[in-house]
Amino acid sequence: TGRVGYGYRWWDQNDFIRLNEFKGHSASMGLGLHPAGTSWGFEGGWTFAWHQSDYGDPSASRGTRQMLATQVHWRF
Repeated sequence: TGRVGYGYRWWDQNDFIRLNEFKGHSASMGLGLHPAGTSWGFEGGWTFAWHQSDYGDPSASRGTRQMLATQVHWRF
């Protein structure tokens, strides 16, 4: 099985201080393998995320990150 996803996030690091809001986006994809008649399975997912400040300064903070998660499991 396969999957894809997208996420949007907006956060304010401190409600009492102006100009510290950020917005972020992420795109993800994953793959799961569960062969018929077996007691094991494998799942993996990868996410690429990027964020930037939301207060209009072109020299403001921005960044990216990547995350990978895998899982192998057996049913007993």
